[in-house]
Amino acid sequence: MQTLVSLRTRELQQARDRAELYFDVAGNMMVVSDVAGRIERANRRTCEVLCRPSGSLRGADWFDLCFPPQERAAAREFFSGLMDPGSDSSRRFHGRVMTSDGQFRTVAWHTTRLVDERGVVTGLLGMGEDITARLEAEEHLRRTLDELERSNMGLQQFVHVASHDLREPINSILNFAKLLARDRHQADSERIDRYIDFILRGGERLRTLVNDLLSFVRIDNSEARLDRVDLNESIEDTRQVLSDAIEKAGATLHVTALPVVRGDRTLLGLLLQNLVSNALKFHRPDEAPVIRIRAESDEHELRIQVIDNGIGIAHGFHEKIFGVFQRLHARSEYDGTGLGLALSRRIADMHDARLYVQSEEGHGSCFVLALPLSAGLPTTPPRMAVA
Repeated sequence: MQTLVSLRTRELQQARDRAELYFDVAGNMMVVSDVAGRIERANRRTCEVLCRPSGSLRGADWFDLCFPPQERAAAREFFSGLMDPGSDSSRRFHGRVMTSDGQFRTVAWHTTRLVDERGVVTGLLGMGEDITARLEAEEHLRRTLDELERSNMGLQQFVHVASHDLREPINSILNFAKLLARDRHQADSERIDRYIDFILRGGERLRTLVNDLLSFVRIDNSEARLDRVDLNESIEDTRQVLSDAIEKAGATLHVTALPVVRGDRTLLGLLLQNLVSNALKFHRPDEAPVIRIRAESDEHELRIQVIDNGIGIAHGFHEKIFGVFQRLHARSEYDGTGLGLALSRRIADMHDARLYVQSEEGHGSCFVLALPLSAGLPTTPPRMAVA
C-alpha cells in the first residue's frame, strides 16, 4: 500500500511540475490573483509584458502595479464585478495595463473565477494576449485606407478640374490660330498683332498652369526635409524673387524679426512666396499694397502672419480658397491658376502645421502659418502676453 501511495504521490508531483512548466512558458499572459486582487502567481510572459523582473510579481497588488492612481478605483470596481458570484464565471474583454516604465499595453483578457471545493470564490485566473501591436497595425491600416480613399477622390477631382482649366487656354490658342490662318492675307497688321498677342497670352497661361500642376504633383508625392530654416532669409529671398511685382504694384513690405524653425527650406520659402504674391495680387485698385510679416507664439504654437490691406475674403470662402483650382474672381480681374493656396496648405500639412486665413471682405486679410512650438529653434520671438 505504501508503495502505491508513493507512486501516486510521485505521479501527482510530476503532473504538478508539468502544469507549472506549461503555466510559466505559456505564450500568453497568465495571472492568478486572490479575491483582493493580490497576485498569487504570474508567468514569465506577464513579467515580459509589464517589463518586470521574472518572479517579481508574487504578492504585489495588481491595481497598484498596473494602473495609474486616477484609474485604480474604476479598475477595482470592475474587478469586483468579475468576482461577483451572480455574474458570469468567465468573461472576455479588452483592457490596458501600465508597464514599469509608464507605458500602456492593450490586453485581450479571458478571465475565469476560481472556487474551492465548497464553491467559495478564491480568486481569478486571467489569461491575456498583448494585442497592442495588432491594434496599432490595424489603426495604421485604417488610416492608410482612409488616406488612399481621400487621395483617390482628390485625384478624380484634380483630373476633372485640371482638364477643364487646361482646356481653356488650349481652346484660346487654337481659336486665334485658326483666325490668324484664315485672315492672314486680308487682315491688317493691327488685327494680326492682336491675334498673335492672344495666342502668346494663352501660351503663357498654359505654361504657368502646367508648371503649377507639376509643382503640386511633386510636392504631393514628396516628404519634407528637416533643415534649419531662418525665415528672415526666406523672406529676403521672396523679396528678391518678387521684386518686379513689388515695384510694379508700388507695394511696401514691413517685416519684423522672424524665428528660425525646423523644416524644409525650399518648401517653406515657396509657401511664404505664395502668400506674399497673393497679397500683391489681390490689392485694391486705388491703394498700393502694404504687407506686414510678423511672428508670435504662445504655449502651443509658433505663428507666422502675412497681413495685407487688400480686398479681403468673405467669411464663407475662408476654407474654400485652399481647394485645388479654387478661384473667387474671374481671370480678367485677377490672374492666377488657383493652385497657389492649395500648394501652400499641402506644404503646411507636411510640416504638421496649420494654414488658415482671418479676413473680412473689403478689410484685408491675415494668412497664418501655425507651426508646432517644437518646430522653433533657439531664436524664437518672445511670447505674447495672454489677456
